[in-house]
Amino acid sequence: MAYWHYDKPMNTFSIKEALKFGWETTKKNFWFLAGLTILSCLVGYVPDVIIKVSDMDRGTGVSVLNLLGLLLGAWVQLGIIRIMLALVDGKKPSYQMFKENKDIYVTYVVASVLVGFMVAIGFILLVVPGILIALAVGYYGYRVVDAKAGIIDSMKQSVSITKGHRLQLFGLALVCALLNIVGFLAIGFGLLWTIPTTMIAMAYVYRKLTSALEPVVVPAPSPRPAFLDGPQEAPAITSVPSTLASAV
Repeated sequence: MAYWHYDKPMNTFSIKEALKFGWETTKKNFWFLAGLTILSCLVGYVPDVIIKVSDMDRGTGVSVLNLLGLLLGAWVQLGIIRIMLALVDGKKPSYQMFKENKDIYVTYVVASVLVGFMVAIGFILLVVPGILIALAVGYYGYRVVDAKAGIIDSMKQSVSITKGHRLQLFGLALVCALLNIVGFLAIGFGLLWTIPTTMIAMAYVYRKLTSALEPVVVPAPSPRPAFLDGPQEAPAITSVPSTLASAV
């Protein structure tokens, strides 16, 4: 059994360095990342397109389509996280990485629902709590993918990872949002550059922060000594060796 903690000074990160890494990595893998960006955008629009084309009335059918769209979007998002981490680690990205998420899909979906609910409550009460919650648990998905953390553990570990860095993470989020706005204004095609750049930058920061995170292994308890359970009866002797019998 293991738990996570910081046993050395927390790492810091540079927003400029993270975005530069994202930009350079996007240049090297542009066509793959452009296709991935288009795929993620299409998944979000599929339910709306089906509803408009079929002229479906608002009701159960629309709700089911929207739910399917969200579930499909979660699958795509899991694959994107895994691919971003692979790029940061210097590995070659592949669509085959989507298949590696079968065992963690349900965990990610449930955790996403809980996180979305908490953030929504935070925004309803006051905007600031919602922002703080989003920053604190923002890396839950990365923990699910990277460490196969459970529903609650993924959020707890994200809180530990982001502790002491949330103001800087807020700055990173603002810069990423501004870059994507600029990308959208560039007739939309700029998003093929800015979305991958910002996603890789977020994964880069995650790696920087978790490089200070090390597991502490708690050993399993040793077998309980027999004498602690009370007096033990000696085993009965069923036979005497012939040499011993002759000596007697």
